[in-house]
Amino acid sequence: MKIDDLVILVGGKGTRISKITYKTPKPLIRINKIPFLDQLIANKLRYEFKRIFLLCSFKKNIFFKKYHNKKIHKTKIICIDEGSSKDTAGGLYKLRKILKKRFILINGDTFFDFDMNEFAIHKLNNNIGAMALTKVNILNNQKKINNLEINKSKKVFFSNYRTNLINGGTYLFDKRIFKFIKNRKQSLENEVLKELILKKKIKGFLSNKKFVDIGSYKEIDYLKKHTTFIQNKAFFLDRDGVINKDKGYI
Repeated sequence: MKIDDLVILVGGKGTRISKITYKTPKPLIRINKIPFLDQLIANKLRYEFKRIFLLCSFKKNIFFKKYHNKKIHKTKIICIDEGSSKDTAGGLYKLRKILKKRFILINGDTFFDFDMNEFAIHKLNNNIGAMALTKVNILNNQKKINNLEINKSKKVFFSNYRTNLINGGTYLFDKRIFKFIKNRKQSLENEVLKELILKKKIKGFLSNKKFVDIGSYKEIDYLKKHTTFIQNKAFFLDRDGVINKDKGYI
């Protein structure tokens, strides 16, 4: 099923890397001279979303000036002012009357390059949404929804034991999610998703692609050392001498 709308959360302050983010919003940190968010958007444009919504709070004027109402190919970027920071869920309240169908939500400070077309075809049925998970070699110590597992019905549940599955920060939601979104500071991970997982309303999608969160100096250094990791790749097929010297039909 084709998904028209992508929502990107860009309102966080990035307190763990405050030496950088006191001036620059975390999604706009430059990785090899290009803002991370530019590279993230470029990566997602290939799925031909009609609209990309940026949920803004911290230093929101920078995002509005750079992205608001900008059109790239077939995609329009729209900035939404969530006001004072409402964490990872509360800002979504502003979109409750705008998003009419299913939509994909991602974090503006993470990169997880799996096949979103494969993710989008999930039949949610009586589920509210689906979330992407990935495996890590070291057992997970993150505070936001840990100890996850996926059962035979592809539903996410909390294990009684420590697991190596972590939240990949990418979600497919039905519009029914707005029944759980409040107009206040609210955590998507620790409040909304936790409740829905306990109610067995979230499906799981497991990918082995590498997940990177630029909320730490270590991960930023990783991207700077692995310069091609988040860059788009392309093949140029030249058969008439436009790019290369024409030496006859090949």
